[in-house]
Amino acid sequence: MATLELTLKEHPEWREPIGRVMDLVRTVPPGTAIDPYVVAHQVALNTVEVLAYLHVLEQVHLGRVLFRVVDPSGIEVRRYERWEEVPAVEQDDFGFTFRVEPEMIELIFSASSLP
Repeated sequence: MATLELTLKEHPEWREPIGRVMDLVRTVPPGTAIDPYVVAHQVALNTVEVLAYLHVLEQVHLGRVLFRVVDPSGIEVRRYERWEEVPAVEQDDFGFTFRVEPEMIELIFSASSLP
């Protein structure tokens, strides 16, 4: 199992930016969905860097990167761990069936309890 310290030992240049990401992630309750684009804006990093750091946090079990499907009105229907799991057609809890368009899939980070 990877640890954050081992990862940072291998990539010391990540210590400061990943620290900024972790500081922001710590401000939300565990289980809260965090939009990587918002994180990028708040910590003044580009989105690609933030996604990479969130994946590092996921690898050391400090959260999970998920794909959230929302219905046409923007209400969350389900979360999936892998892109391949997102169906072409989804059904909400009330039986409403809809085609899942790309704009209905959101990439989120679900925070665990960070040290």
